[in-house]
Amino acid sequence: MFRKYVVKWLIAAVLWLLSNVTTADTLYVYTESSPPYHYMNEKEDVVGSSTTLVRQILENAGYDVEFLLMPWARSLRMVSKRDDALVYSLARTPERESQFFWIAPVSEFRLALVKLATRRDIHVRSNSDLLQYAFSAQRHDIGFDWLIANGLQEGKNLMSCADIHCSWQQLKLGTVDMIIEDPALIPYSAHAFGMKAEALETVMFIPELKVEGFLAASPKMAKPLVLELQQSARMLASQSVDGARATPQ
Repeated sequence: MFRKYVVKWLIAAVLWLLSNVTTADTLYVYTESSPPYHYMNEKEDVVGSSTTLVRQILENAGYDVEFLLMPWARSLRMVSKRDDALVYSLARTPERESQFFWIAPVSEFRLALVKLATRRDIHVRSNSDLLQYAFSAQRHDIGFDWLIANGLQEGKNLMSCADIHCSWQQLKLGTVDMIIEDPALIPYSAHAFGMKAEALETVMFIPELKVEGFLAASPKMAKPLVLELQQSARMLASQSVDGARATPQ
């Protein structure tokens, strides 16, 4: 009788462990091109400062990583369909809060209206002035949503783009008057399009679009895996802080 009890207890324990341990060896991470944070190099590898941090978080938790670079709207659609997927760098907004599991911040953006320096006719003193001009922005990006919230209309004075490259191309061609970009990234983006950074000019910073970009997990991801990744991120952050304290100033 005692043996039967022990066997049943062991079987129950094994089943509980199996139900709480993920079997995934590889995690799939979606993102868009946004140098220097995440972009594809000449070897067609996804690299960048945020990419390095994401890789450290996932590999520190014991997982292989496959990065998939594609248009932002598609990245968001794909990550919502599978339980082994993540996305970055995703702004953590109230509207998105319940749509993802939030792992850790991996970048920071301070977005602004940007125009060609030669366009001396563009003046924005308040949000109501936006309606006088044409913009291009990435669909489902926070900049796109902000423009819509301020009265711009897709197909009228707002061109929907698949990625930041499209938005920059439209600005360069003069098809639109302005785009939304982090001025700190202008040197990287301008170079990619054969332009000089001096050819661009910041019109106005957008206070509500100063945000952290997060590594976020699919809402379908198993909670034990989410907790494991969050713990890995905390450990790395703690190590970085300790390393900074140990570094002579």
